[in-house]
Amino acid sequence: MLLKVFDKLHSVIQARRISALRFARKGANVTLLAPLQIAFPEKCSLGSHIHIGPGAVLYTQGGLTIDDGVVIGPNFTVYTANHRYEGAQAVPYDGKVFLEPVHIGENVWIGGNVIVVPGVTIGQGAV
Repeated sequence: MLLKVFDKLHSVIQARRISALRFARKGANVTLLAPLQIAFPEKCSLGSHIHIGPGAVLYTQGGLTIDDGVVIGPNFTVYTANHRYEGAQAVPYDGKVFLEPVHIGENVWIGGNVIVVPGVTIGQGAV
């Protein structure tokens, strides 16, 4: 019984934490399921009618745009920054970071356990 109460309380806290995030833009009917990790939410623009499943990890330092009608499964990860690895002064990379935005077009479906790397554009209607 106590475990159920704790789980419910934890869910409520996670939902409030997610709803308090300040995005660059957040359209109507956006569902972000906990647990969710997001760095730089102010550089993340979300359209309307978006669903992102639980376990998402969003590193949006370089900018992330998700257009309307996107459905993303659980354990989605997106990176928008990368270390310099070509011509770096240290191995395997030095302290320089490259920022490259990611854009996910309208009506895209991304399944579970997908990783999107910096600079990627996923076109409208892609599955």
